[in-house]
Amino acid sequence: RAPAPARARGARAQAAMVEGHSVHRVCHQHRRALAGLAFRATSPNGRFAEGAAAIDGKVLERVEAIGKNLLYFFGGDGRGGTGEDVTVMHVHFGMSGRFGVFGADSAPEPKPTTRLQLQTAERGGLIAHLSAMTVQHGGIELFHERRAALGEDPLRDDADPGALRAKAARSSKPVGLLLMDQAMMAGVGNIYRAEILWRSKLHPEMPCSALTDAQFAELWRQSVRMLRKGFECGSIITVDDECGRYGAPWSRRYIYNQKQCPACKGPVRSWSMSNRTVYCCETCQPLDTNQRAALPAARAKALGAARGAKLFASHCAPDRGADVLPEKMRVAELRSALDALGLNTQGKKADLLARLLAAERTGTAGIVPKSAAAAAAEKLAAGESRAVEHIAELDDEMAAVIGVGNAGARAAAGTPARAKGERAPARPRAGVRGVKRARRSLK
Repeated sequence: RAPAPARARGARAQAAMVEGHSVHRVCHQHRRALAGLAFRATSPNGRFAEGAAAIDGKVLERVEAIGKNLLYFFGGDGRGGTGEDVTVMHVHFGMSGRFGVFGADSAPEPKPTTRLQLQTAERGGLIAHLSAMTVQHGGIELFHERRAALGEDPLRDDADPGALRAKAARSSKPVGLLLMDQAMMAGVGNIYRAEILWRSKLHPEMPCSALTDAQFAELWRQSVRMLRKGFECGSIITVDDECGRYGAPWSRRYIYNQKQCPACKGPVRSWSMSNRTVYCCETCQPLDTNQRAALPAARAKALGAARGAKLFASHCAPDRGADVLPEKMRVAELRSALDALGLNTQGKKADLLARLLAAERTGTAGIVPKSAAAAAAEKLAAGESRAVEHIAELDDEMAAVIGVGNAGARAAAGTPARAKGERAPARPRAGVRGVKRARRSLK
């Protein structure tokens, strides 16, 4: 086997949590590469010895992703992981976990953090290494316990926005906390929170109980759209043509870690919410005067400590164009939106609206995700900082991409090479060191 690459001198540990879209990508990969196989299971560092013994020799029948959690079903009499003797393995990556799948001849040696190794001679020989914050096992009740404890996942086919709406209507917590509460909505992290709220034009401190049906519908719609895009491209890239492209520095994200709102060019303010930084343009995301006055003392103090300049009158949220909710669209706009999706544009307004709303589906069915290698190459070519997000995917193809230089990364990402004498585009703030750190973080 090839030796595992050593951490470069001075490299710092990854500090970004694995987000829900990345967990669903691992689930997608493992359903294709591992499901249906029986494995020799061992625990290289001894921290999952009992669990490894419980799944050793059993067939992996099913893999499920719920938010930031993975569940693997071993055994169960060939009934899709539902038999009485099924062993369920629950994985939560935490800040630096990874579940890599390799060819038997190219797999690295286990690391001190490797809790589980799966090995099979089938399909040409495969070896999988798991390191994660949480790895536990149990019977089918473990799955039911985890499912009951987690909220609605916008990337699951069985997501129930109505159940989340009912919970929100009874809650006085800020909508900014709802998005991060895994018991209410599973899979959303801090970056997505900022972007979803900005696109939904909702202030992070707005009470959940004050959300109108239309506001909640848009919040859910944006959550689904952004996480599906992350699942497809393998990166947290929230900018899309629906809202318009604003150019640098908003080529990847609109408001997260930005100083200026891309739409109104006003200041982005930030403050603490449950020990995480929340971002907001209070011109585009205004908080009602009565709601502001009714904030609990702790929330009012946190908001009062927000960094930023004096607010400006909003000129950036006209109720037209791409910002219009489907329910507010005219017939011509409905037909244009349906045409862009390749759907039937004939019928009365009620038919067009129903067709467009049905197209805004949840789950990952119908999406062909970009490969881990292509996603890694795109990050390197863009100079994406390693502190943005931790990637849990790893395979032989991705490892090969990580080893190439900038020219190879540009080619793998589909970025055209520069002609002789052509000036390079301005680098992101991370610069060369940021690119090197990003490359190391993916090893």
